[in-house]
Amino acid sequence: MTKKHFIALFLAAVVLVGVAVTVNQDQVGEKGVAQEGLLYPQLQDRIADIVEIRIQGGSASQHEMINLMRQDEAWVIKQRFNYAADHEQLTAMVQALALARLTEKKTKLAKHYARLGVVDPETTPNSESVRLTLVDKQGNTVVDLICGKQADNKSGSFVRKVSDKQSWLIDQTIQPNKKLNDWLDKTIVDLPADSVKRVTYGVMGKEVVLEKAAPEAKHFSLLGLTESQEIAYPGVTDIAVGALNRFQLLDVRKKENEDLSTLDFHTRFETNDGLQIDIKAFKDAEKHFLVLSAESLNDAMNEQAKRYNSLWSPWIFEVDAYSYGQLNKRPEDFLKNSDPAQ
Repeated sequence: MTKKHFIALFLAAVVLVGVAVTVNQDQVGEKGVAQEGLLYPQLQDRIADIVEIRIQGGSASQHEMINLMRQDEAWVIKQRFNYAADHEQLTAMVQALALARLTEKKTKLAKHYARLGVVDPETTPNSESVRLTLVDKQGNTVVDLICGKQADNKSGSFVRKVSDKQSWLIDQTIQPNKKLNDWLDKTIVDLPADSVKRVTYGVMGKEVVLEKAAPEAKHFSLLGLTESQEIAYPGVTDIAVGALNRFQLLDVRKKENEDLSTLDFHTRFETNDGLQIDIKAFKDAEKHFLVLSAESLNDAMNEQAKRYNSLWSPWIFEVDAYSYGQLNKRPEDFLKNSDPAQ
């Protein structure tokens, strides 16, 4: 999702100063001398101009390219229709690049590159290496680096500039994720846990309602209990809030002309301050999908609902089976001595 002030955070991250340089034992090729220089001395001065980050890893079937693009104050993923990228992961990676210092020369011999993980992934299928490229707004390449394995003692990693035969051990671990979906911004809903007052499962059908009697109440109550029914244990109903805030996002796709008239289920969350969130769920070829929308129940929440809908309305979210199941509950899921199969 759009992250305000992201560029400021992005810039602030790279002004940190590394305080230690570790010299590691030589693993392949010539043993070098400790170096004090930065891997990319010019990066800190040019960080504000970076507009694209390319990540490429080798695979048996394809050399998947990941393009992270800067759009105003946000970073997005080109291959996912410009869906928001994980800004914390991206910032940490660029921070490591800006701080990275050369600690020891390694091999210049191409036959030894694979042992350090610094072969070119474009020409070597199934390689462990990742090619990382940073491009500025003029189209100039600021960084073009092959990122290799982590050092045996877990201090630093091996790298090689694409234009250079010399490989190096650096004092930072730079191992960009090669899977495109790992770069998705996983935050879908960011409501405080104590803001939810009511959860309704099975909207427009047989309903199960959990509710807090007051905002300060410790647990949710299951409405409609009979005298013979008893809650399994204190707090069993509180899974509702966790389900809302902890989706395991797997992928996203653009919302097109999906028929949402035959849903698997529909769950609704209402907050103390008057925001309603509806989650409509369906399956497709054993995959689990959610469609989210927000509605304001009073004027005070109009802007919040508008913000959420601007983030959610273009997208269908694929989640894991567990997250999907946590959003679909029956009374027996909360009761003592209940058989869910009945």
